[in-house]
Amino acid sequence: MIRLGVAISIKVQGFTMRRSQKVEHAFRAMLELALDETASAIAVAHIAERAAVPEKFLELILADLRKAGLVQSKRGPAGGYRLARPPETVRLGEIWEAIEGPIDSAPSTRRGERPTATDECLDELWRELDEGVHHAMNELTLADLRRRRGERGDGGDFCI
Repeated sequence: MIRLGVAISIKVQGFTMRRSQKVEHAFRAMLELALDETASAIAVAHIAERAAVPEKFLELILADLRKAGLVQSKRGPAGGYRLARPPETVRLGEIWEAIEGPIDSAPSTRRGERPTATDECLDELWRELDEGVHHAMNELTLADLRRRRGERGDGGDFCI
């Protein structure tokens, strides 16, 4: 179930899957935290800038991620957020579920009390697609996403 009205479509091996803007922002924020090698707390404003996420919206997302035990928060002038666990142990499905709840299965196509052969065929198709998405989300980790990000380079933030 998508909690926000805004949804985006993504392709997973030719299959289009819908996700909310909130999930997209959660993945961006978690990736920024995973990219930080110091493991120190990062200010919300800095995460928001790097992840291109509105700061107020990010605060709500980080609260959900904290409740799920995926990030830790620290108060005060040196406060902010950091990952609660190493990126290698954070499954992408955990991030999704912290924001959206369980990855929903496609609704049944059955229209009457007695399913037709078409209903059964389509239900089987949706189950197979759901299984593929669940498998990918529970196999890939935040470290995998960080590695993919690193392979593409940044193109900015050069310090001298």
